[in-house]
Amino acid sequence: MLNVIRILVLMICNMPAFAADVATLTLTNTVGTAQADVVATFGHYFKAGDIPIGSTVMAKDSGGSSVGNSIILQALQVDKKATHSDGSLRHAILTARLNSLAGNGSETLTLSAQPNSTAGAP
Repeated sequence: MLNVIRILVLMICNMPAFAADVATLTLTNTVGTAQADVVATFGHYFKAGDIPIGSTVMAKDSGGSSVGNSIILQALQVDKKATHSDGSLRHAILTARLNSLAGNGSETLTLSAQPNSTAGAP
């Protein structure tokens, strides 16, 4: 039997806490039991200039740690779908992978721009 995990993605606002932050999201486990290896996929629109050409989206967990330094956030995949006329990212499909999410618990992710470290990336 397929175990369906229900995750609610709540867009809190597009008002940055810091100058480089472009959005804050809350991932909420609507199931009463803890979940491991949680994957959440969602689309997000960005304002012109939020994620400039040559940059990508970075996510930080509620403790301010990014992928590679976080005990919560394992990975973030960014699939670019559209750009603004200035070349900045307009729309992307984002997939975040968390180590776990407590039953009826939530985790806040903050999105920001980060210079693209992949040589030759579009």
